[in-house]
Amino acid sequence: MKRATAALPRPRPGPSPEVDTMSTQADHGHELSPVQSWVLTWARDIEIARRPDLSTRYAHAKTNLEHEDPAIAEETLRELSALLDEARPRLL
Repeated sequence: MKRATAALPRPRPGPSPEVDTMSTQADHGHELSPVQSWVLTWARDIEIARRPDLSTRYAHAKTNLEHEDPAIAEETLRELSALLDEARPRLL
């Protein structure tokens, strides 16, 4: 029996220009924090894409962020913040 799976975005092959620049800076003695930040953001975005519940909530929140009703926009911002916290990678 086949299971339905959500289509996940395919990562681009090779480093992106941002990663290439950050890695060059790290090689020259600069901090690694931009690379670490990018990796955590990438992992969070993958987690959102991987989970249909988060993906649906994220799409809904993005459409309501600039709602004409300030109360709805504020609630959407709280929901988006909670969603991003939930999708944040868990580090050991």
